Amino acid sequence: MKRKINILIILLLFLGQWSPFLSVNAASSSATLGVNVQPTKPDGYLIDTNTEVATADINININPEGILDVENREKAMDVIFLIDVTGSMTRGLLGQLLGSLLGIDSKMERTKKAVEKTIDNLNGKVINGDRFAMIPFNEADRLFAKDREGIPFNPKDQPKSEVQEHLKSVKSKVKELKADFPNLLEKTNYHAALNRANELFADSDNTKYIILLTDGRSTAGPSTVTRNVDGIYEPQVCLFCKKYYIKQDNTQIFNNVLGWHTEFNYNGYPPFTTFKYSKKYNVYDLAAIDMASALAANKVKIFSVWIGNWKKEDKQFLTELSGTTGADSYTAKSVEELNNSLIRITEEMNHSAMKDIQLKINLNDVSFPDNGHVGIPEDSSAIKTEDGNYVLVSIPDVVYNADSKTPSPFVKSFSMEFDKAGEYTFHNVKLTYTDLAGRKQSIDVPFTINVMDNESFGLKFKNPPYAINVYKNPTNLTLDLNSEIEVVPPPGVKPEDIEMPTQFTWTSSDNKVAKVSNGVVTATGVGTTKITVEAKDKKDNSIKAETPVKVNLKGITFNKTSYEFTDGKNMFSELLPQPNGFNINPEVFEWDVNTEGLFTVDDNGVLHRGGLTEYGFVIITAKLKDTYKIDGDPVAPHDTATTLIKINKTDGPIGDPLKEW
Repeated sequence: MKRKINILIILLLFLGQWSPFLSVNAASSSATLGVNVQPTKPDGYLIDTNTEVATADINININPEGILDVENREKAMDVIFLIDVTGSMTRGLLGQLLGSLLGIDSKMERTKKAVEKTIDNLNGKVINGDRFAMIPFNEADRLFAKDREGIPFNPKDQPKSEVQEHLKSVKSKVKELKADFPNLLEKTNYHAALNRANELFADSDNTKYIILLTDGRSTAGPSTVTRNVDGIYEPQVCLFCKKYYIKQDNTQIFNNVLGWHTEFNYNGYPPFTTFKYSKKYNVYDLAAIDMASALAANKVKIFSVWIGNWKKEDKQFLTELSGTTGADSYTAKSVEELNNSLIRITEEMNHSAMKDIQLKINLNDVSFPDNGHVGIPEDSSAIKTEDGNYVLVSIPDVVYNADSKTPSPFVKSFSMEFDKAGEYTFHNVKLTYTDLAGRKQSIDVPFTINVMDNESFGLKFKNPPYAINVYKNPTNLTLDLNSEIEVVPPPGVKPEDIEMPTQFTWTSSDNKVAKVSNGVVTATGVGTTKITVEAKDKKDNSIKAETPVKVNLKGITFNKTSYEFTDGKNMFSELLPQPNGFNINPEVFEWDVNTEGLFTVDDNGVLHRGGLTEYGFVIITAKLKDTYKIDGDPVAPHDTATTLIKINKTDGPIGDPLKEW
């Protein structure tokens, strides 16, 4: 009986020792992530007239929910220290002597001390199953030289005490590190170092991190990189920088002659025609970013720290390298900045957080317009997988603190390019993450992008209709409409996003009312004309706007004060408009007589006998129709003309003209 009790006690002690490890992923948590994916312009994006593609900015809206139930980190992690040991990290003999005299450490010594301090900090926070490794790097062929050996991961599933012992071994190895002696031939190979790290991670289910410490850009690596090109690119030499959709597997990407950026050949174009691949990076940079993309696909985050002085281009490169994996990049000129950077990194790794957050877009389950294609711009935070089947966006961890507060919502943005107008729907889009309890989660977030061609926007006049009031200002017969043109963007598109046409063609529907030249309208007669402005973009799409322009007159009179009646006489031809020589037409006037039954006048001002049996005088009036009057004009007398028509009886004298008048 006593023996059974002892066995039971030992068993309970064993379970007490190991139960935290056994329950690493078993804790429960009410915290979740809400998410939706939305374009910044739901109504659509306009195709650029130069590149002939539309660039869409897309927001991943992350909305954390719930609070932290368990304060301590519960999921084990893998951490690799990736340390640059090229000659630039140390000094020559004279520099070492001066450094010793002045008490100034080299970048290598600063790095070693900061990493040792970081390891001490981590040692008190490890949990069962954590793994640590260290890789020093320079050139690929000397990556694992005897005096620069790294240290691999400790075995999986180790208890906390054994993990701590291994971490002490990593610290000892860091302390022994030596950098190359400075020389002009030294080279740094990010690609080989990151590839080695990826091999070490293998198929680990732990949360995975790399802490990269360096002072220089990659200067060695593959001479070319091979990618399946499937996107929108512009030729190396281009007139209007039009972009083309290109799909070509196993494409060799290489440096241009000067080594400033990368290019590739496309079989669909004549020999010696190359296309720009990257304007920012050479092939060594691309090889490193390729490895970062592979690590991101394996849900590895790369925290990078630039040690010492840096240039804008250096910071840009490391920011993109880390950003590809959803992590941050830091710069550290001083010892204090270096230590603070590593403290921030280790704090982020040890926080209770939603980790491994990634948006995955399946490019094989889509609805696109005919001949429509999608590309990923170089400055997008999204990456396309090497096989071209998926687009990935890595998202920073969502940290939960023990203050019972839900983390604030945030937005992660990325961009895509489209070459045809229409609706692009991505059906199979998933946001995956590891929750606070270490469980894998997945959320379906399909989204749609609308793309519009230049035909979908136009021009308009700001304040139509327009008028030239000749009565009020007979000496100025012009109207300048150039300042009245306004771009009409599609719904949801800002006017500043529209490229304003620079060449316009102006026409008038009736030159007898007004002529137009370079947007300046000149009145030539009474009436209303339609002024049209037209422009064409580089795709020969027509953009038009129309407006009516009304013209009145200074005055109108008949040529004589009285006329003898003649059947069929055209009284319109007797009208005299002012200004002199102004064009008029019968349509703008209405006609009237003061006595009916003697004769009639039609709409064109022509007199017609009405079975005359009387004689005498008839007053005839020509009046400008209200349609052609301009607001504010006086009722009379400028718009009305009158004259007397005498009708003689064959057998008797006419009455007193003055009395009749």
